[in-house]
Amino acid sequence: EGGEWILSLDRTTQIMGETVRDSDVVRLGGANPEVLFSATEQGLPAGVDIDGVHFDVEAYELFLSFDQPGRISGITFDDDTVLVFSLDNQSWRLHYDPSSDTSVAFWNGIDVDAISVTPEVFGDSFESGGVAGWSAVK
Repeated sequence: EGGEWILSLDRTTQIMGETVRDSDVVRLGGANPEVLFSATEQGLPAGVDIDGVHFDVEAYELFLSFDQPGRISGITFDDDTVLVFSLDNQSWRLHYDPSSDTSVAFWNGIDVDAISVTPEVFGDSFESGGVAGWSAVK
């Protein structure tokens, strides 16, 4: 009751009259659902599904993980990679690639399937950035 839900579904469906396609990201909680991210319009490779999503409201960005490897806008990703999609300027960037993180030895063969991003504290200011939590399946 109350609040908002940010979801990505594994098949096309109708929600309150709005068509939500496979791997779109939809915001629920207002009078009508809002498709924040259209997988088709943004060029997500066919067959690749979003399996983790976090919406940074202040930065107006989506942190996304995927169920399998792919490539989008010149960025190659794996199922353990986290990409950021800017809703403002419709652009992609790499946020986290565990294969390059030597501080985490257990990543080999693990898929990121949930994301929680919290601000990191630097002195008196806050910077968005750290992957604060994840759920993984091997």
